[in-house]
Amino acid sequence: MIVLIGTFIGSPQADVQENLWSTAFVFTILVNFLAYLGNFMLLSTLPLHVLNIGENKVMAGLVSGIYYLTGFIARPKIGGLLDQKGRKLIMLTSLTVLLLATLSYNAVAYSVILLLILRAIHGISWSATTTSVSTIASDLIPASRRTEGMGFFGISNSVAIALGPGLGLYVLEHYNYIIQHFNFSHYFISYNVFSSFQR
Repeated sequence: MIVLIGTFIGSPQADVQENLWSTAFVFTILVNFLAYLGNFMLLSTLPLHVLNIGENKVMAGLVSGIYYLTGFIARPKIGGLLDQKGRKLIMLTSLTVLLLATLSYNAVAYSVILLLILRAIHGISWSATTTSVSTIASDLIPASRRTEGMGFFGISNSVAIALGPGLGLYVLEHYNYIIQHFNFSHYFISYNVFSSFQR
């Protein structure tokens, strides 16, 4: 997916804007949007599932919170790996782990201990995915249009955050059972993985 595209035509003096909307940049926006959408579908429904299996609100909060804690701890190391191992490798690896983690929710859905372990792993893969994708987007944007480009990239976060929780709750209500949501949300992540390998 991620090949840095640097096809700039004309001299620096030419009155022509550098191209922002390359295929690779559009694709990073799509990957980012779908990854965030799947994440926020889970965020809105997973605490309800924890309560549904008989755990208390503290445990529901812990299952949600450990995801962000492990992601926060891992992020500085991930930044170094992006430079050492390459952006595309880290992105593909993290998206694959993200997919496997999402698919695993059905298997561990009724054990809060296993859910905590899975959420910790999921948080690290989520941190790696968002860090690598945003770094790749920044690399793809021409320097003269970086502020504009990152603004458009950020819109994909906002739209996903706005749609994800409601979509997750809609699926939950439609199927009337939380586990059905896990089956649904992973399609967004799987699309990212398989599409990325084709680039």
